[in-house]
Amino acid sequence: MTRRIKDFPDGKYTKCAACGHVSDSGISIYPDENTPFEKIYIQVGTRSASMLCTNPDCHCYTIYAPSSDALERLKEKYKSKKP
Repeated sequence: MTRRIKDFPDGKYTKCAACGHVSDSGISIYPDENTPFEKIYIQVGTRSASMLCTNPDCHCYTIYAPSSDALERLKEKYKSKKP
């Protein structure tokens, strides 16, 4: 079963699924086509959002999908990319 992320009340903050770093930028940053799938974490959330972790030891992308269906579509989209 997919675990839903804990959302922040105002929807401005996002949390990295890899290291737990919290970002307050409020701007979604999606991975480019050269990003390896191992650096992309996709989880079910309460809204559509994406972040690039600014932790110097991490630099992974976390993408939140609003439903399980959206989660599966995003996984297929990013797995099929050719880096």
